[in-house]
Amino acid sequence: MAGPLQSITSALTSAGVTKEDWKAAFGDEISVMAAWPANAQLPNAVLTVALRDSARARKIAGAIATSSGWQKISRNNAEYYTAPTSGVLAVVTPTVAVSDRFLVAGLNAASVDGVISPAPAGGGLAVSEKFHSASKLVPDPSQIFVYLDLAGLYSRLDATVRPILQMGAAFVPGLSERLDPSKLPPAEVITKHLSPAVASTSYVDGGYRSESAGTITIEQAAIAGGAAYVGAMILQQHQVKGGGSPAMPAPAAPPPPSPGAVAPSPTP
Repeated sequence: MAGPLQSITSALTSAGVTKEDWKAAFGDEISVMAAWPANAQLPNAVLTVALRDSARARKIAGAIATSSGWQKISRNNAEYYTAPTSGVLAVVTPTVAVSDRFLVAGLNAASVDGVISPAPAGGGLAVSEKFHSASKLVPDPSQIFVYLDLAGLYSRLDATVRPILQMGAAFVPGLSERLDPSKLPPAEVITKHLSPAVASTSYVDGGYRSESAGTITIEQAAIAGGAAYVGAMILQQHQVKGGGSPAMPAPAAPPPPSPGAVAPSPTP
């Protein structure tokens, strides 16, 4: 870890980046959005940071990307930096783009494009009745606002985790003794009880006030979803490393009787 950090620090120093550049380049507003399409293995998450000085932001991003071997291209009036392709997780290609207004970082170029060059208005949360109804359950935020479609999240997790559990039950006999995937209820049975979770944070009378509403809180949803996904990934890695069903040990042969022991004779 020290090596990459040292390379980044050296690149920033060589580019003449100072603390003042960091403060002048980036604004105070940060946005994190994630959508999980039905045909995607992972959510498309993007981090957006508002810019005060795009020239300085480009200098900082360019120095960091160059030190890490990221590829640079220009399109949509922005500079895109893409991480080298890794065979470990090919579906993830970290991408950073810097435009005149934003710095956007995402798990792939498509999600970043959605922020740099958004589609025409008429879709997404702007026209979602579910979103507008849920947002009214908490006060208007001045600091932070969070919206989580629990039903949609559970559906995606179910579609990802259920096949892994079914394979695990086949390759790991002990798993079915603790959890039988065939007895898990259909996703629709669970999602009909899940409403969106919303939270807002505001600065009021010298302090921060946070409120959350929904079937469960944002914190509980994040913990449950993260634990379920990480557990499924660990199980999948265990299967890959094992290469198949673990061999069951053969029963040990009974010890021979001692010379002084007398076996009971059968009853006539």
